Amino acid sequence: MKITASTVLGYARTHGDRPAPQNPGITGIAREITSFITGQDDSQFYREALFVDGKRVLHPRLTQVLWELEHEGSTTVRLDGEEFNMEAIYTDQEQCNRFNAPYFGSGELVIAADTLLQSKGGDGYDSEHAGFLSKFGGDTLVLSRKDGDRIGPGWWRVEVLRGPRQ
Repeated sequence: MKITASTVLGYARTHGDRPAPQNPGITGIAREITSFITGQDDSQFYREALFVDGKRVLHPRLTQVLWELEHEGSTTVRLDGEEFNMEAIYTDQEQCNRFNAPYFGSGELVIAADTLLQSKGGDGYDSEHAGFLSKFGGDTLVLSRKDGDRIGPGWWRVEVLRGPRQ
């Protein structure tokens, strides 16, 4: 769902080891939510959630949403209950070096989904990336980042899905 800086958002957080909140505690536009968060005492562990139309935002993270709304004026979020459709895939600098793909600027990366999934070092991909990539198995993804694309270094748009590698 596309939202803008004028979209009314909900925000809530819980302290301690309680689960993330399921309903907003306050509402306001991004600037007001950011101001509220900045004014809070962060001395305790907490879990927080952002909401649009009463539905929890699952992706991207709250800080990224608020930053994009403040600096870009709009962003796209995935809400609880919405079908998952990943618009961009991340590769770190090590992966880009391994596959001879640029981390910065424009470029194209043609790669099998399972190869990309297995190439991520450390703890691997997060559950959203892993779930998305694993459903394609050995199918080839054509990923691109064009001049002027503002998705950020290492991020690639899924342009084409080709059949299994030969």
